[in-house]
Amino acid sequence: MQQRAERTRSEILLASEMEFSDKGFSGARVDEIAARAGVNKNLIYKYFGNKESLYKTVFVIVYDRFSKIEQEIFTFSDCDYRTRIKKFVEMEFKYCMENPTYVRLIMWENLNHAKFFNKDELTVSKGEILNWVEKIVEDAEKEGRLMKSIDAKQLLLTLYACCFNYFTNMNTLSGIIGCDLMKEEEIEKRITAVTDLLIAYLEHGEKV
Repeated sequence: MQQRAERTRSEILLASEMEFSDKGFSGARVDEIAARAGVNKNLIYKYFGNKESLYKTVFVIVYDRFSKIEQEIFTFSDCDYRTRIKKFVEMEFKYCMENPTYVRLIMWENLNHAKFFNKDELTVSKGEILNWVEKIVEDAEKEGRLMKSIDAKQLLLTLYACCFNYFTNMNTLSGIIGCDLMKEEEIEKRITAVTDLLIAYLEHGEKV
């Protein structure tokens, strides 16, 4: 009985992730989630209470899934800083490419002014990632490569923007550029370009 309940809960969460990522919190309907999951909607209220509680649960799960995958970047701490930057960019692109629901949910949350975002509910701290980027800056400084104007927070924000925005603007950019930007070769080109850009910014700063 317990296994069946856990399976039902998982099916509801998966269906909810799809519905909320497609339509956002306001547009999503509990009836549609129930239909997607193949359950009576009363079960949804039984497990999660209400639509808002269900959305928050889904958002935390999806955000934490990304954050936990992101922790893999720490396995490259012994590489030179250029390699670490490239690995970070590769990981960000790969995750966004393989998890379109994450991209859409973050977009919806930003459109809603982060109404349901509560950093205290998230299990993984971004402070660890920032510390890791600060070490990159320190290593570049030790090699005499760092521009004095470089700030680790700005480097991290630029990295996130360059990776995430590629996927948030995919449909319009594909039309403007005239090619399918989801093709593997196009993504590899973009990974290289973003990596080169970040390294140039780190090493040359305001001269870029």
